Amino acid sequence: MSNLLLISIIILGATLSFLIIQTIFVKKVLYRVLNLDLFALTSIGLFLVIYFVEKNALYLDLALLLTFVSFITGLVFAIFLPVNTEREGK
Repeated sequence: MSNLLLISIIILGATLSFLIIQTIFVKKVLYRVLNLDLFALTSIGLFLVIYFVEKNALYLDLALLLTFVSFITGLVFAIFLPVNTEREGK
């Protein structure tokens, strides 16, 4: 395995752990949604790096599935959050 791939796995793992800690301690729902979206994007990157190392198509399928789920949840929260904030403001 290349040193560059090993360094990228370490950086992505550290980013994932930082995002988990930040998601636990943040109070606002919008920031939690953004952190979880960043968590999904970082996980997709980690799956792709592992795919390049292992050459196993399972990791590519997991990245594709997580991309689809992340897109759908982003759409749901984009529709839900403005409605929820309007109700709280009135």
